[in-house]
Amino acid sequence: MQTNYVSYAVALVAKLGGTVTHEKSGALLSRKIIIIVLVLGEYCQFESEYDMAQWLINTIVPRVLAT
Repeated sequence: MQTNYVSYAVALVAKLGGTVTHEKSGALLSRKIIIIVLVLGEYCQFESEYDMAQWLINTIVPRVLAT
């Protein structure tokens, strides 16, 4: 389920010229969705949207604010 924080995080990535993609991995019965973020030269994979949003808040936002 997408929350406001997640939609804000995805919007921030887009505003910074990055991408957020969702890929399926694993066998059919144990398939997971992997979230892949590419922004400001950083590439990271996540298993949850919450983890992605927290990474953006703690890693990317401070870099943006410092510039």
